[in-house]
Amino acid sequence: MSEKTIITIEKEEVILKRETRNIDQLFFNPFNTRYESYLKNDNFSIEDLLEKENQDKIFKLFLNDKSKAMENLRSSIRKDGKISEPLTITKDNIVLSGNNRLSILKKMKYKDNIPVFVFPREGLTAKEIDHLEIQLQYKGQEKVDYKTYQKAMKIHKYKYTNNYNIEEIADFFYINENEVRDNINLINEFYTYINIMGNPKYETLFEEIDVFSVVRTISKKNLFNKVNKNCEKKIRDILYLLPLTRLPENIFNPMISKISNSQLKNEEKLEIFSYVENCIIKKTGDSIKKAKELIASGSSLKSNDDLQSYWKSYNPKSLSVEIVSYAETELKKFIDPITEIEKILKKINNDIKKINLSKINDKTNIKTKLNDISRTIEIKLKDIT
Repeated sequence: MSEKTIITIEKEEVILKRETRNIDQLFFNPFNTRYESYLKNDNFSIEDLLEKENQDKIFKLFLNDKSKAMENLRSSIRKDGKISEPLTITKDNIVLSGNNRLSILKKMKYKDNIPVFVFPREGLTAKEIDHLEIQLQYKGQEKVDYKTYQKAMKIHKYKYTNNYNIEEIADFFYINENEVRDNINLINEFYTYINIMGNPKYETLFEEIDVFSVVRTISKKNLFNKVNKNCEKKIRDILYLLPLTRLPENIFNPMISKISNSQLKNEEKLEIFSYVENCIIKKTGDSIKKAKELIASGSSLKSNDDLQSYWKSYNPKSLSVEIVSYAETELKKFIDPITEIEKILKKINNDIKKINLSKINDKTNIKTKLNDISRTIEIKLKDIT
């Protein structure tokens, strides 16, 4: 195995020498993208984050990762009895690349010294460690890829905590500037959601319910193009309920889009959206209330018997189709008259085009013709109303 490796940090080549460390000497990186997505650590010093209590929290996080990629990595290391590549660490023994592998070795109670590549500089600041982690991990060297929301939260931090601009962030994360903006919008919307939910523990939202699907839909703003602020809030209220009820978002989105982009007045759109929200609340029983209580307390939704009973009392897909059907019926009450008026106006326009004014010399005849058209409009409008 090579006695050194060369990495490129901000276009500068850095030589990392190969050494070994006892497993008890090594620290999980508190600025690791996975860990930061569960705990906002901006107010902690490096020393605080390296204390046993916080290190144990990070270790537990990795142990609870049941993703297929992580399980494959566990199986590979257990089979070989060791890691195939050295970890990358700071001179202060903080793991920059290889936190997953360190967690597996700790779980195995690994006794031998661990091969490591050591970054040569001492006394790195929190911001420098954070930046090094980005430079190493986002070049594809990480053995288990980050989840979408984990990357997005790190990007959001770089914009609002580390104060980098969009162009710099795109360069750091190897993505384009539009992707940076999309990720920032995603996390802004997520913070709106957790504020409404009472600022619960992040892991409850991430692991227990599919929050990010809904948050991603809202963050794209496509549903808000032709509605006012009141309608926008009501659309959010509806979508925020879906993860708490297990009602599938993909059934609701087309209906919401159809109403949002219709020619209805905002007051009429709001009436239909309110109707949909009330249907969801009424027909899902106490599942919403119970789910909110569990999220606020950081308790598990999956293992709560009361909530599971509520969820089993209805079929999510069938109920969603039923509620959407109700909404579209309400929509027709507003849309049908408008459609009929549009047809009348189109016919009137065609009738007017047929009038050949050059052949009508008498103004009285023109007036009579227009009066006939006017009476036709009145009769048609009476039929509609």
